[in-house]
Amino acid sequence: MAVPWWDAMSASESGEVVSATGAREIPDVGAMWRALKENFLPYTKRQLFIFVVLFWNSQIFTVTVSNPVAIKYVQELFYVFLFVFSILYLFLQSFRNSIRKTDFLVFFLVMFGLLYSPAAAWFRFGQPVLYGVIEERRILAFLVYFPVVWAFRNNVVSMSKLLNWIIFYALLCAMLSIGVVAGIVPEINKVTASTSEGLREERYGIGTWYISFAAMVIFFRMTRRNFMSHLTMFLFFAVVLLAIVQTRQVLISLAIALLIMRGTYILKAFLLPFVVLLYFGVQWVPKLSDMWDKFTSLFAQIATNQYLTQSARAIDIITIYHEFMKGAWLGSGSLYNKWHGGFSHIYYSLFYLTDVGVFGSVYKFGVIAVPFYLIYLIRQYGILRAVKSHPYYRLILAMWVQVLVTMPVGAPIEYRGFLTAFVLALSVGCLYEPEGAGRT
Repeated sequence: MAVPWWDAMSASESGEVVSATGAREIPDVGAMWRALKENFLPYTKRQLFIFVVLFWNSQIFTVTVSNPVAIKYVQELFYVFLFVFSILYLFLQSFRNSIRKTDFLVFFLVMFGLLYSPAAAWFRFGQPVLYGVIEERRILAFLVYFPVVWAFRNNVVSMSKLLNWIIFYALLCAMLSIGVVAGIVPEINKVTASTSEGLREERYGIGTWYISFAAMVIFFRMTRRNFMSHLTMFLFFAVVLLAIVQTRQVLISLAIALLIMRGTYILKAFLLPFVVLLYFGVQWVPKLSDMWDKFTSLFAQIATNQYLTQSARAIDIITIYHEFMKGAWLGSGSLYNKWHGGFSHIYYSLFYLTDVGVFGSVYKFGVIAVPFYLIYLIRQYGILRAVKSHPYYRLILAMWVQVLVTMPVGAPIEYRGFLTAFVLALSVGCLYEPEGAGRT
């Protein structure tokens, strides 16, 4: 297994390395360069291509209410690129032999979601189909599956190197987040993220999910080698997620994913020291005490009757339930905000399908949402079962668990395809590594 990219550059502060016998030796610069190139740098045109694709997939420039460095239409250009690449890839695949089953299912799900929802919205509300397609454009992010899978099938990049890139992107996003908070990086996009009773001021989300995935990669490797260097980076990502991102769904899902990946390890090596440090830190450090109070209040809100029945998300779900029970069994599609104000002229101003996960999928597709998601879930589960012997199996399983845990608040295919398809592509990639068990 390839070593992490920061280990490839490890040397003493004087520029020397220590041999196995303890003697000081002049470092082999050539060997260090080869190690860095092998484990981190994209040194071929094909690797550079995938490097750029994954960077684009990080959502670093995506326009959201919490992203201060967002740039309009950058992500939409990515969707166009993914669509064109997928069409060409499938065409060449069908020309040479036949389209693989997983590839067909991915493309089918995307095209179904992209076309069915606009058709349903036209039938139910009279919205022009073009507006519906524009509203559903984010499902095209699921097509990132194709360039990543292409890279694995053509031996362009190894699993370890690709994960090193994820860590690099996460570091960049984390540093940008810190820079914005410190006032060093200017806000291109005005952040208007809603707060919970003033508890989450200065909340920013730049490449949030890549930071979370990188934390999982670091933690996975920490249990195998170079504990302290990995621990430092893991804590760095954890602090950024806690202090700057402040998104409950990310924190909760990450905690569950880590338990799935290395639950026994956490209980043995981390639980007691963490509890002790947290106890004394809250007692003696005012800032930590304030943060503790803030997060206990934030997480306590989730269990309150007011949140479960009167929050915007709860009202959305109740509205969807009533619509379904009144006969919208085949779905109502999704409305574009620039078409008569979207859903605001039908329900209320805070009705957003993006906030209610698979409940929103039920609103758009009706009962068809069940087979729609079963196709994906069964395929993903089947591929994971086929790669249980792969060294990265538990890491990829943990990534998938994080996606599943957040299904009630973020539809995995329609709105988080950049994550869901990436995990699916990693799963397929395991089949093409030396440790893999077959082909799909």
